[in-house]
Amino acid sequence: MAAQYPTLRDRLEMKARMLAFVAPRVPAGKDEMRALRTAVDAQWHFEREVEAAFSGQTPPPGVVGVTIGGFALKLNDDARAGRLTRETMCPAAYATLFNAGLLYRGGCANA
Repeated sequence: MAAQYPTLRDRLEMKARMLAFVAPRVPAGKDEMRALRTAVDAQWHFEREVEAAFSGQTPPPGVVGVTIGGFALKLNDDARAGRLTRETMCPAAYATLFNAGLLYRGGCANA
């Protein structure tokens, strides 16, 4: 049976992926760190739900999504496999990061 809660290792691995997604932003302060933790947990649970939807079967290499009604097949290249993208991010995790300002990639007004 799959773990119901992420282990410390799970959280650290997801945090590394999440930090790569929000780069070049670095979470600073309690609110941004709390938002990052919340997004990490949301993404971990989201990925477990996706795994469970495949009922223990893994999709073929390079396939990241299949829709049966109206048929759709989403492919991913090996360079992006395992990386978080807007398309692979849990909506709740993305919203948490966005609302915390961790997805802002604009320039500095004082530059």
